[in-house]
Amino acid sequence: MGKQKGESARSKARASSSSLAATLVPVGTAQIGFGGYLGSTRVDSALHAEESGSFKGVDGEIVQYLKRLARRDPTTKLKALNSLSALLKDKSGKDVVLIIPQWSDLCFLIKGFEYRRLLMDYNREVRRATHETMTSLVTAAGRDLAVHLKSLMGPWWFGQFDSVSEVSVAATRSLQVAFPSHEKRLDALMFCASEVFEYLDDNLKLTPQSMADLAVASDELTEMHQRVISSSLLALATLLDVLLGLKSAKVSSDESNNLPKNALKARDVAISSAKSLMSAHRNFQDFLKSHDSVVRTATYTVLRSFVKNISEVIGEEDVKALSPAILGALQEKDPSCHTALWETILFFCRRFPQSWSFINFQKAFSNRFWQFLRNGCFGSQLVSYPALVLILDALPTEKVGLQFFIDFFQNLWAGRDASHPSSADRLAFFLTLKECFLWVLNNASRYCKQEDVSSFRLSLVDNILVKLLWHNFLSDSDTRHEEIVESGKNEDAFSEIAKLLDSHLFEIRQGHLHDTGGCIINILSGIYPLDCQLLVLFCEAFQENCLKALQQTVHADETSYNLMQINQFIVMVGKYAISKSESWALEFLVGPLLEKTLSLILSAESADAVNFLLVMISIFGPEKTIQKIISSEEIGSGIDADVTDGVNREPDKFLNCFERTFVRWCFMGNESLVDSRLNVLLALLDEECFSEQWDTIISYAGVAGTSHIGRLATLIQKVRTLTRRKSRVHNNKIFQISCWQHEKLDSVALSVMLSAPESLDSHVKFIRYGSCFRFMLFMIALQYGLAVLGGSMEDDDISFLSKNAVVHVYEGAFDELVAFTMESPFACIRKFGSLSRSLVNSSTSEIKHNVDVGHVAKRAYFALEVLSSSTFTLKSYCKESELLLGAAGVMFVIDWDCCLSRLFGTELKNCSQEHIMTREKFGRAMHEFRTSIDRQFWKSFPAQFRAKLASLLVQFCRSSIFVEDTFDTGVVTSLCCKWMVEVCECLCVSQLEEQNLIDKLLGSDDLWPLWVMPANSTNEEKITFRLEHALTDVPVFRTHEFVALIDKLILEIGIAKMLVAFYPHPTAIEEGQSENYELAASQSKSFRAWLVAEMFCTWKWPCGSALDTLLPSLISYVKSEQGEESSFVFDSVLSILLKGALICGTNGQLRFFDACPPSTKDLDAIEEPFLRALVSLLATLLNEGIWNQEQAIEFWQLLISDLYTGQETNKNCLRILPLLVPVLAQFLHESGGSKDMVIDSLPISFREDVQGWLGETVAFPSLISWTSDEDMKEWFHLALSCFPIRRTEDIHQSKLHPSSLETKHLLDLFHKQRHDASLSIVSNSLPVVPVLLSRLMVIVVEYCWKELDEEEWRYILSHWRSWTELVVTTMEEAAESLDIENGDNLEVTVSKVEQLVHNLDSSLVNIAINALYGFSFLMELSKGHPSDQAENLTFCTSEVCQFTIDQIQEGVLRIFFSAGISEAISDLLSYEGLSIISRSHATCPHFWNLVSRTVINSSLSSREKAFKAAELWGLKTNVITSLMSILFSSKLVSTMQFASFVLLSSPPLSSSAIMKENVSDSLPGTSTSVSVSDNLDLLAESNLLRDEIYRLLCTSPTEILDQDLEAQERVQVFLAWSLVLTYLASLPAASSKREKLVQEIQESASSAILDCLFQHIPFELAVTNGMKKKDSDLPAELEDIATAATRAIRTGSVLFVVECLWPVRPQSLSLLASAIFGLMLHVLPAFVRVWFTSLRVRSASSAIESFTKTWCSPHLVSDELSQIKKSDFVDECFSVSVSKSANEVVATYTKEETGMDLVIRLPVSYPLRPVDVECTRSLGISEVKQRKWLLSLMAFVQNKNGALAEAIRIWKSNFDKEFEGVEECPICYSVIHTSNHSLPRLACKTCKHKFHAACLYKWFSTSHKSNCPLSGAEGQGKAMSSNEDKEQAKGEEQVKQMHLEEETVMAENVNSSEDQSNISQFFFS
Repeated sequence: MGKQKGESARSKARASSSSLAATLVPVGTAQIGFGGYLGSTRVDSALHAEESGSFKGVDGEIVQYLKRLARRDPTTKLKALNSLSALLKDKSGKDVVLIIPQWSDLCFLIKGFEYRRLLMDYNREVRRATHETMTSLVTAAGRDLAVHLKSLMGPWWFGQFDSVSEVSVAATRSLQVAFPSHEKRLDALMFCASEVFEYLDDNLKLTPQSMADLAVASDELTEMHQRVISSSLLALATLLDVLLGLKSAKVSSDESNNLPKNALKARDVAISSAKSLMSAHRNFQDFLKSHDSVVRTATYTVLRSFVKNISEVIGEEDVKALSPAILGALQEKDPSCHTALWETILFFCRRFPQSWSFINFQKAFSNRFWQFLRNGCFGSQLVSYPALVLILDALPTEKVGLQFFIDFFQNLWAGRDASHPSSADRLAFFLTLKECFLWVLNNASRYCKQEDVSSFRLSLVDNILVKLLWHNFLSDSDTRHEEIVESGKNEDAFSEIAKLLDSHLFEIRQGHLHDTGGCIINILSGIYPLDCQLLVLFCEAFQENCLKALQQTVHADETSYNLMQINQFIVMVGKYAISKSESWALEFLVGPLLEKTLSLILSAESADAVNFLLVMISIFGPEKTIQKIISSEEIGSGIDADVTDGVNREPDKFLNCFERTFVRWCFMGNESLVDSRLNVLLALLDEECFSEQWDTIISYAGVAGTSHIGRLATLIQKVRTLTRRKSRVHNNKIFQISCWQHEKLDSVALSVMLSAPESLDSHVKFIRYGSCFRFMLFMIALQYGLAVLGGSMEDDDISFLSKNAVVHVYEGAFDELVAFTMESPFACIRKFGSLSRSLVNSSTSEIKHNVDVGHVAKRAYFALEVLSSSTFTLKSYCKESELLLGAAGVMFVIDWDCCLSRLFGTELKNCSQEHIMTREKFGRAMHEFRTSIDRQFWKSFPAQFRAKLASLLVQFCRSSIFVEDTFDTGVVTSLCCKWMVEVCECLCVSQLEEQNLIDKLLGSDDLWPLWVMPANSTNEEKITFRLEHALTDVPVFRTHEFVALIDKLILEIGIAKMLVAFYPHPTAIEEGQSENYELAASQSKSFRAWLVAEMFCTWKWPCGSALDTLLPSLISYVKSEQGEESSFVFDSVLSILLKGALICGTNGQLRFFDACPPSTKDLDAIEEPFLRALVSLLATLLNEGIWNQEQAIEFWQLLISDLYTGQETNKNCLRILPLLVPVLAQFLHESGGSKDMVIDSLPISFREDVQGWLGETVAFPSLISWTSDEDMKEWFHLALSCFPIRRTEDIHQSKLHPSSLETKHLLDLFHKQRHDASLSIVSNSLPVVPVLLSRLMVIVVEYCWKELDEEEWRYILSHWRSWTELVVTTMEEAAESLDIENGDNLEVTVSKVEQLVHNLDSSLVNIAINALYGFSFLMELSKGHPSDQAENLTFCTSEVCQFTIDQIQEGVLRIFFSAGISEAISDLLSYEGLSIISRSHATCPHFWNLVSRTVINSSLSSREKAFKAAELWGLKTNVITSLMSILFSSKLVSTMQFASFVLLSSPPLSSSAIMKENVSDSLPGTSTSVSVSDNLDLLAESNLLRDEIYRLLCTSPTEILDQDLEAQERVQVFLAWSLVLTYLASLPAASSKREKLVQEIQESASSAILDCLFQHIPFELAVTNGMKKKDSDLPAELEDIATAATRAIRTGSVLFVVECLWPVRPQSLSLLASAIFGLMLHVLPAFVRVWFTSLRVRSASSAIESFTKTWCSPHLVSDELSQIKKSDFVDECFSVSVSKSANEVVATYTKEETGMDLVIRLPVSYPLRPVDVECTRSLGISEVKQRKWLLSLMAFVQNKNGALAEAIRIWKSNFDKEFEGVEECPICYSVIHTSNHSLPRLACKTCKHKFHAACLYKWFSTSHKSNCPLSGAEGQGKAMSSNEDKEQAKGEEQVKQMHLEEETVMAENVNSSEDQSNISQFFFS
């Protein structure tokens, strides 16, 4: 149902416009509908006349709203009331006066009752709105309401008691608005009292039947009636309380007759009305029987009001009638009724005590009362329990007695846990129990004779207090014990849940026991003043239970839960007695108990018994306890003792009893009882006798070595805990730790330290305090708590020993730890031990090396426990001693020693495994202790102490690197970095302290620094260079390790802290202004440029290098800084490096940069450290934009000034310039101006220098004529270096253009070499000559190619070819050497290959690089230069030139193939050392990059020649295998792998790369007969794919799914799929080779490869971002991935993503995966569709479909439709129409009088969803035939893998064949086979039907039967005919030949013997 018309335009609070229109009708006109009906009710005309008269003068709209109130729909009522309320607010008082009669009169209309109906409406909102409307009405009417008040007050008062709170609140608000004050409301109520009683009486007389016209549903009617009755009863009760309570509220009883007349009248009306109501409603007994609890509650309230206010109206008969109902009402189970119920019962039985005689007390009251109590008052505990005392007081004495009260308490106790009581319920229960019990005892005389009162009380105490309460208090503990034991025996599947429930119940029970005990104590306290004999009765029972529990504990040797509960009870009694200052507990309860049980406790070996004694002592104190003991002893011995309250006691007796009875007892006995007995000893300490008691204890404990020391330590530990807890709140000297110091403690402690720790357990417990470790089986475990030293916490650093004793103890511990370090297997640890021992200057004897490692470790454990438990004491007592410094250092170093042992322990040859494990375990213990110390603890020491400690630890870190030679480099530097950071965080407070620590670390010595030595860290000009290291055998690897440490620190703490040094102002140091250090540091900031220079010179170190780690951090820091500081950092470093380079020079070897800026490999080739660092830093400054052109020119001028020293040339500067000039030249050109500036882009000074150098070089003789290089090589080198070459990919970008003079000099220099070409270069023995000549050729081609003629080009090409052939010869020799290797002479082969590689690296590669650079430039120029200048390159098109170019390309391909062959052989032999590429690509990557680029750009003819040459070579590893080895290798350069992929994916190698050689040769273009090609389709043959490809395609993708996303195996699988898909995309759609490959892939490859692909494609991101958005709205990552899939579909290749695959990264793999998916959709749609339909995760399939539908399907659909449109299968019988907008193809086939129209619809997510094929029209074709043709077309479409045009063509051919009379195959219902396109030829002789061979083979192989699929003839295969008559026309010989060929192929391809036997039953026709 929809929204009604016009509803939105009308307010919900207003009526429709038709209602408003009714107001236009003249007043007095009958507003009645058609036929005299108002709504659905017939309206009488007379009534209408009466109503029209009553509404005279009233606003018509108000009248409509009033009439709408009679509707039954609550929505209509609500709208009418809301509208009426809104209108009344806007009306004036005069208008409202007219409305009041209608509103009030409606109450009494015979057929109306509207107001009354509204107040009784079922809908609460209607009732609430009625009261709100009433509020609006009375607000507007004001005083005019008085006239109509009597008609309104009845329902108005009734509404105050609505059961819904919001309705009653609205009614109360309306009444308060009308009568704001209480007095006015009371007057109004008295004024209308009669009418209100009358109205309530009418309501009470209502029945559901009489209210039938108010509602329709019976259940609603019943609910309405109950609500009206309950509200009316409550209104009646409240009205009686108000009107009849005036006497007590306003006047006294004497003035009751002086009440106002209206009050007296109201009282009379109330009494008379109440009496009539009582009579009329039969005492309201019918309402008491109501099923509704609300009605019953209201009835109890009314009865209570009657009894309370007007009991006189209740006669004797009424009492008789009400007594059973009220006094027997305790059977009421609803707790909501109990409040009113109890009030009614109590008022009734007190006002009418004779009512008890009108009931059967036992049956009507007692039984129900007991049931009520046993059920926990049915959940009303908080209400009912307080009423029990009152009901006991109201019970008739003649009806109750002792047994009644016993039953009462027993039933009350039985109901304590009923109804799941809460805590408040339990408290109410025990409070009620106590009050009732004491009330009964105090009122016992009411229920028995005076002489029987004592017996009555004793009996009650015995039965209730002893046998019930106390018995249950003890039995609960026994029950708990039994449950625990039973639960331990019964372990089942629910044990865990049971334990949880049991723990919860245990908590509840413990609370119950506590409450029970408290109740008993309160009762005892109340009994004591009443009658002491009652208390004695309980005490005797209590003492008896205590003795029994103690005896059980002693004899059974197990914990008594009764005793535990008794202890808890005694504690509660003691606390109560102390708080109340009552003596009965000691006098009657505990005192006698102590006398009876002391001897048993002292003799018992039970902890529970001791705890029992401790509880009694702790409650009553040592004085009273020992007094009691002395008194009992004297009484037992017959001595008359005057036991007083302790005032006249004798101290000697007290001390004697303390020592004789307790001291010996506490230090003797079982070890398990020590803790409890010592607690007793502490509890007996008295303040006045404390000194004597403590001396007695220490004297008895004895000296060290006895068994009492451990117990003394435990006692001191307890004392420390006690003093720490109570010293702040008590002034008692017992709680002051200084009072516990004793000289005997000092002697014991020192004797323990001096003795050997064989008794480690007891000694350590005595010495240490806090958490500690004990040595047992070399394991560390927590021991006892406190001991004499103290100091485990900061606020507890006071010791029980004197200061001298404390220092002696720590000196002994320090010596033990130093002894442990001296036994370390590491030299750095031992060195630190010696240093720390000399620092402390210990007075102890020289520590001897101990062979027993266990003994040393044991003593070290002992020392560690002492230190770990008293750290803060050590700090407090030794802060001014070097002992603390040494101990702290040793703690750090032993911790670090553990790290070294764990990492390098297995490499130590001179240490046993036991030794290492022992040290490692102790180190872990030290580590745990040291890390538990907060860093703030270390920082709290003075600065001087922290500086000394930091210096010690820094020295250790340096010695770990420079001294130790057994460490792994990477591990030890990481450890030292971690240690340095830890030291800095622990000991450095300010930035200045951090810098001081770094300065100490970087301090100079003989081994560090290696190159740059700062004479003064604040003055960089005094830096010196240490060059002697280059000529000595100093182990520089230690320096490399140290640099690695610095590098890790830079990454860890930031380069700013390591680079920037702060030095305080001298005045700040002199004045001691430590707080100004930060400010002073900012004023004295310096840079450690020498450190940066040193790291640059080091160049590479473990896990880092200057380029990879240092430079990025340095650049980031400089760019973040502003101002001169940023440039000063690099300026300082560059100045240092330049000075060092000028001093060192070079080794004279020529170095050319293959491209500018120089690469990492170019820089690695520079051996001179300063020069290498200088070049790298200069290139970084220029490329990163840190330097501008002005700074570069200044540096250039600086270099030129250093080149000449007067008239002499600085040879070192001359040698370093060739490596600096290219970098500067390229930068000056690019920053000199715009790219259009050609000649003037470089500074004039630079060009003048270059021209001068060129002129000087031209004057030299030609290179070929050189006999010695002398100085010519350096100048030649310098001149050529001024012309940096570009990368081949940057050839068309801006370059440095030489001036005309520079061009002339270059050409002159080149012509000089060419004119002397008659001299052979080979005849020149100088190796520098071909290098310089090849470099010159590259520069000439780069800069002067326009001036070269054809002869000069031929000259250059001939040299390039010859140099390339030299490399070819070398590489092929290496490959041949490996090819003949069979694994027996690996060493000889490896040495030979190493020699070849060495020759290749040293000389020939440099020449080949230059040649390949020049050749690449030439190729790029010839194909990419503008046409207006192409005439300079016309020679490239000549036959001779093309031949030379092909030869060069062929040579490069042969180099590439040779490298691949060597790689394949090394993989085959599993010997990585045989790989030429693996050994050479690291040193000459540019060579292999150039080879790869040349291979990629090589021509088809050169590839064919190189391929044939490699095949004719005759090696056992072919070209394809070699290329596969390169492609799938994990250790080659990326360009080689890409070049390999290009070769394998393009002709002429693509077919051989994918398919096996015999298959690839036979399938394409074969001219064999059709029978042979068909036979290939008959049966499953051997794999068509190469083994390498097949292995990767068939690798289980589930194995790859679990691998890392960048794993090598995953990349190999992706590359294999890329090759196969690219090859398939290159084949024609109708190619048989493509069909065979597709079929094999579908059968062999797992479609789970697609799961692997979508691990990389973020398809969730595609769905999240919304694929319908434009590309620009998508994230860049998603856009690239989506574009890759689209481009792969459009181009049919993934070459563009493979090119950027290496190095493998997540993004590159995502691009490749997306491209593979797109290409797979293009060439293998059915393969993808099968996978997609198998997905079970709906979210994944939706995301994949969304991705495909948006990015792939549009291109695929468009391509398919375009191919269909271009197809040539249309003829006179067949036509095709394409609709690109609807993605539909309509194929129409007509033949003679038959025809058929088929519609092929491509889904939007094609090809994930299958193509829909539908027959829209057929003519002359049967339904069966039509269905078969439809199925055949669907089969063709699905099996053609996306080529819809080919599928339609084959389907058309299928039709043609069928119309020609060729029978269809009964298996596939098609003439032409859907996969191999063959015809049915195998015929059954029984049924004569023909079958496709492939269908029949599949039938036999799947069914494992030889039956004919149609006839079912078994074994009839031999009888099958070939139908020779039909084949006769084709010739007998052709038939025989066909038979022979088919049988041969069949025999070859059938795999199983069973299938062979089945097929052999057929012969072919």
